[in-house]
Amino acid sequence: MNALIYARTSSKHQTRESGAIGIDSQIDSCRSFCEESGLTISAIYSDEGVSGSKPIYQRPGFIELMADLSRGDVVIAYDRSRLGRDMMVVLTIENELLRKGCSISTVDGTSEGNSPEQVLVRRMMDSIHQYQREALAVKTKLALLKLKKEGKRYGTIPYGKKLDADSLLLVDNDIELDVIAKAREYRAAGSTWKVVAEMLNVFSTNRAGRPWTLHNAYQVLRARG
Repeated sequence: MNALIYARTSSKHQTRESGAIGIDSQIDSCRSFCEESGLTISAIYSDEGVSGSKPIYQRPGFIELMADLSRGDVVIAYDRSRLGRDMMVVLTIENELLRKGCSISTVDGTSEGNSPEQVLVRRMMDSIHQYQREALAVKTKLALLKLKKEGKRYGTIPYGKKLDADSLLLVDNDIELDVIAKAREYRAAGSTWKVVAEMLNVFSTNRAGRPWTLHNAYQVLRARG
């Protein structure tokens, strides 16, 4: 039988060293599985940086895989969480493959067989993966809320702010606050954003050290000026 390998990671920087299984590691494991199972690998597909909750139409690699499938082919994945971390997404994938006369096998063996017990195990694994995704989302939101309340850094540093000496707290950046104040004055006087950028370039640059442009001045200073 022909095997089509599918690998997916939520992050583009997922590696075994980071405690996760990256694209290359998944593919290597799937290759070994195919060799041991006597399967011929016909193609390899991947979606890097794609959440397990994304439906099929938002996965370019999986769309290509589905287009190349022939009846009797087997889709090989490292485990069921690579197919998805949303039960409905995984069920949709299974139904589409079944409709095409194809099947799924995973390196960990959780996708094998159709007995009531084996189907139950698969559904339990899908539920666990969905729970893990949702639990992580809640944990992340709570952590960000805690950082925000403590005034600590998270995400991009807003223009007009900088990190303190310990790189933990956001404090005022007096130089950037002066730029914001000047932009306010120019706008209050009726200047266009193009003119504002030109006037700011007389005494300053943007955060990247480059001249201000209309677009950059508008995007950075509009909400603050």
